[in-house]
Amino acid sequence: MCLSLAGQIVYGAVMLVALGLTAGSMFSPGWYELNKTANNITDDLKNFKFPAEIGIFSFLCKTATDYNTTVNADANSFDFCKEWYQQLPSWEKAVVIFMCFSLAGELVAVVWTAITIFGCCCRQLFAQLLPVFALAVTIFLAIAIILFRANQQDAISGIDFSDVPQDWKISINSQAGYSFYLACGALALTIMDIFVGLASIYLSKFCC
Repeated sequence: MCLSLAGQIVYGAVMLVALGLTAGSMFSPGWYELNKTANNITDDLKNFKFPAEIGIFSFLCKTATDYNTTVNADANSFDFCKEWYQQLPSWEKAVVIFMCFSLAGELVAVVWTAITIFGCCCRQLFAQLLPVFALAVTIFLAIAIILFRANQQDAISGIDFSDVPQDWKISINSQAGYSFYLACGALALTIMDIFVGLASIYLSKFCC
């Protein structure tokens, strides 16, 4: 098999895995893992309206009531998921946008790779863009990951808890969850694909 063609196949396979990791990251609820304590309330209120995990899209935020957990009626005045997404800071909106750019770029890269592999003509010319796509996706993912990591620990402090009864004495801390690390895995693969794409272009000078 031509080494250049083999490189394109490897590039496409790696990008496809990165696409899966990015999609899994975006559409899973584990960007934030919340550690919460609430004193002076009954046990079934310790899981009132605060989810254990939060995703970057509102439909991924699940609270105790979503799972039919018993919740005291007094807790109904406060909906953490609603408050969270209504008060979403600009940096987190940027994370969502750049993750969407990353997913779109990976889709384009996978389709373009298929064209370079199965195309009838100009395959070498089409292959020139493979490292460019990988670089663009890498930049998008890196921006999203850096923005999230730099601001994630302070995200809870921006939420208005004025609707929560003061005697609940709520303390909530957040940490990066598994969805964030899926995005990191996708970033590592796209970085690798930059070099795979460059190697494929280099090898095309010596064979088909």
